[in-house]
Amino acid sequence: MNKLNIILFFGLPGAGKSTLGNLIEEKLKIKYISVGDIYRNIENDINRSDEEAIKFLLNSVEASLYIPLEYNQNYIIIDGIKLHNFLQKNFFKSLMNVYNISDVVFFSFVELNEFLKMDFNDDIYKEHFNLLKDRLTIRNRENENDSIIEKRLTINFYRLKKIISFITDIVNNIKNKSKNKKFKKDGFTNIDNTSINILTLNSLNSINTNYEIFEKYLNF
Repeated sequence: MNKLNIILFFGLPGAGKSTLGNLIEEKLKIKYISVGDIYRNIENDINRSDEEAIKFLLNSVEASLYIPLEYNQNYIIIDGIKLHNFLQKNFFKSLMNVYNISDVVFFSFVELNEFLKMDFNDDIYKEHFNLLKDRLTIRNRENENDSIIEKRLTINFYRLKKIISFITDIVNNIKNKSKNKKFKKDGFTNIDNTSINILTLNSLNSINTNYEIFEKYLNF
């Protein structure tokens, strides 16, 4: 199980992560796990400590890692990891130290360096914001109204910036091994020989276009 390659999906709500993940699972038989669904169960339990929540997340993901024999046994997709607090950062570290994170896929509407420069009030983001809001409204998830959807998108916009910077730092430090001591100090132990590829999928593309890009990029 330690040789399992994990593909991480990141992106704003409504960007197409779960839609593409489910399509990939159907067509390529790669196991798809939504950590967001698991995490919502944790958020509903106010009495659970961070340490208990990390164990719950890890145990839940471990349980989901069962891959049927007809599935691809080398890869798994995990979607929805958020690095906004102690809980998620430590879960990410635990995941990275146990498994080989081979690919990171960002769902964005601009290049990642442009996304990092972008402000919430920029016209291009406002346009994208409204598009994603419409997509989330169509989903009609229980207990989500317009104000809750807007709050989710706003929070995750800044959260995604942190994730991009965090992942980029890891990639740069893997390439420059002299800096790996810093990451070992921060709790990462198994990253010395790990190669992480980053793919950006445009969340404005059709699902079929993004599927074709994903399939070609990973040589499936």
